[in-house]
Amino acid sequence: MRRLRWLIVAAFAFTLVFVAKYYYKGASADSRSDSGPVKLPDGVGMQAQKWSSTLSDQGREKVRIRAQNMRQNKDSGKLDLEDVDLEIPKKTGSKFDKIHTAKAQFDSATQTLIADGDVEIVLAVPEGQEPNGHLLHIKTSGVTFVKDGKATTDKPIEFAFDRGSGKGVGAEFDPESRDLILKDQVELIWTGVDHKGPPMLVRAGHALYKEKDSVVFLEPWSKMSRDTLTMEAGPAVLKLVKGRIDTVETTDAKGVKAQPLKKLEYEAKQLSMKLTAKGQVSSMLAEKDAVLVSTSPTARTQINSDKIDMAFEPSDKDTALTKAVAAGHTVVESKPLARPNVLLGDTKILKSDTVDLTMRPGGEEIDTVVTRSAGTFEIIPNRTAQSHRWVSGDQFWIQYGDANQIQSFRTVNASTRTENPPKPVKPGQKAAENPPALTSSKTLKADFDPKTGQMSKLDQEQDFKYEAGDRRALAQKGSLDQLKDLITLTGAARVWDATGSTNADTIVMNQKSGEFVAEGQVNSTRLPDKKATSSALSNKDEPTQGKANKMTSTNNSKHIVYEGNAVSWQGANRIAADKIDIDRESGILRATGNVNSQFVDKSEQESKPGEPAKTASKKADDQKSGKKAAGPPKERTASIFTVVKAPVMVYTEDNRMAYYKGGAVMTRPGLTVKGQELRAYLNDSEEDSSLDRAIVDGQTEITQVTDKRKRLGTSEHGEYYTAEDKIILEGGRPKFVDSIQGRTEGRQLIYFTGDERLIVDGTLAEKRPESILVKKKK
Repeated sequence: MRRLRWLIVAAFAFTLVFVAKYYYKGASADSRSDSGPVKLPDGVGMQAQKWSSTLSDQGREKVRIRAQNMRQNKDSGKLDLEDVDLEIPKKTGSKFDKIHTAKAQFDSATQTLIADGDVEIVLAVPEGQEPNGHLLHIKTSGVTFVKDGKATTDKPIEFAFDRGSGKGVGAEFDPESRDLILKDQVELIWTGVDHKGPPMLVRAGHALYKEKDSVVFLEPWSKMSRDTLTMEAGPAVLKLVKGRIDTVETTDAKGVKAQPLKKLEYEAKQLSMKLTAKGQVSSMLAEKDAVLVSTSPTARTQINSDKIDMAFEPSDKDTALTKAVAAGHTVVESKPLARPNVLLGDTKILKSDTVDLTMRPGGEEIDTVVTRSAGTFEIIPNRTAQSHRWVSGDQFWIQYGDANQIQSFRTVNASTRTENPPKPVKPGQKAAENPPALTSSKTLKADFDPKTGQMSKLDQEQDFKYEAGDRRALAQKGSLDQLKDLITLTGAARVWDATGSTNADTIVMNQKSGEFVAEGQVNSTRLPDKKATSSALSNKDEPTQGKANKMTSTNNSKHIVYEGNAVSWQGANRIAADKIDIDRESGILRATGNVNSQFVDKSEQESKPGEPAKTASKKADDQKSGKKAAGPPKERTASIFTVVKAPVMVYTEDNRMAYYKGGAVMTRPGLTVKGQELRAYLNDSEEDSSLDRAIVDGQTEITQVTDKRKRLGTSEHGEYYTAEDKIILEGGRPKFVDSIQGRTEGRQLIYFTGDERLIVDGTLAEKRPESILVKKKK
């Protein structure tokens, strides 16, 4: 609306008041009546039919007035006009404003003009032509004008102009200030300059139009709508440019842009909206408790901020949101909506000071969200047995997929916190503590399942760190497979807890159980179990270390499997094999493929070379019998190793027995024991000797070699006792061959290597039966 006169009372008031003033103040006027002299009715001072008059000022027509009847009340002086037409020429003289009313009465005493009947106004009518073009057409009734030119009506009014129409109930106009008030039920419609797009509809309880300022004030409430866009608010200010709405400023605003399957909502304590010449929204600034909500069939995304600045892209049919910038305490919440036969996904909440949001074409779906500052991203489960996560970073980049579903996000200088649900327990048991998992890295990227909205994968690179209770991990990169709950560590990977640590090229760990598989240059350390029994193979005071191509740890690191060039050791005691399986809970160790085990005796102070080491039990016996330690300490001898090789070995901790099968060979200094099966019974780790005894079966061979002689015993069954240096051969016609004393056979042969005693079938062999003696050469 370019002119003030689009509001009906303005033109009507100006016209009639002007006529009244000029008529009664003696301005120049030409008037005539088609009626001749007639007798006036009682009380009538003057009357005329088909009366017309022209009022001029300084030679220019100001008003042309015609009335079917004109009558003046003799007593009151009031002037009554019927079927009145007024024409107000423009200064240019090419157009005039035309006003018609059924009745009008002027009271000279009060200087009041009342148009009690219907009033119709047409503005800017071309001279000498029928009304056409961009006209303002106004209809109302019951208009009252006072002497200063102010006009009021309490009746409904309707008007139409080149860019729309409107209506209301009651109006006031002040020709001096050029202010117009519409009192109630205000409704204004703007169609835009081309009249092609949907119109803008404005409603209010009360309106004030200030022509000089080109501003319309709406109060105490206002409503606006255009096509799918609607808004309800408190008081509003419409700023006009060349007769069109350019800016809308309002308070307590709530709006919605609704389509059949998608909806965009906004609200704020203060809101400013810019419109194009076609009446389309081009931008919107929401301030103080600003809210922007985008809803699709699958998700609802809501932005809360101190301020949201929105940009729209007008089109031929509609206008679409293209971008929004939220600044100040910004929170973006994306919440899944329930759907039949679809599991409810997680709720995601992004918090940052400033967030940029870019929409997909059409404006109903989000394309990207980017933060300009540090923030947090929270993933809240909507189903039981799901994890609750927080991600913090210096800046976030979030990519959305179809239906406002988050597709992925990334951040830098990231840290995360994951709270997992309590671990399941049996009825009546107290829920086990499940500490939160904490991570950090230089970069982080998360991917989400497009169907469920659940996070499917999390990648963290550069200086990755992990912590969950006493469980820790380090790597160059950490990747979480959410569906399998597996963390993959690559590049100088390391995991450790209170039980030990593992290093490898790659480690795949179950986040819930702590079970893991390590591959590539595996190196592990397991701290001793003080509650376990102790032997040369499982010393409760020594850590267990291991190397392999691959390592698997399960059952809280109680079950460990090494594969590929596997080696496990405690101090000098070690086992090498293709595969080593250690089950600490059952106390069983299994080694398969090229097994090579090595146990070391404690270094012993000796008085004679070749004297057997004393066991702890023998020392205790000496102390009980009163024997004293012999003299000062002697120099320590070299370590004595027991080495056993076989295809398969099974060690049982309960009885400290290592069972070898598939062809075993055991060696100690000067002693070799062979057989199809071999059982090595180990001493407690406190003992001086690691080996207590060895039992061998199947094609048994026991060989003793010293500097001067060699002894070979063969049988089906053999036994060797370390503490007594005793060898027993039996089964399959045992045979004992001494390189010096010859061959001896018997049902059972017992030989003591320390004092060279030989017992054959229970008898000390002085003259050995069935023996062949070898004579010494002279």
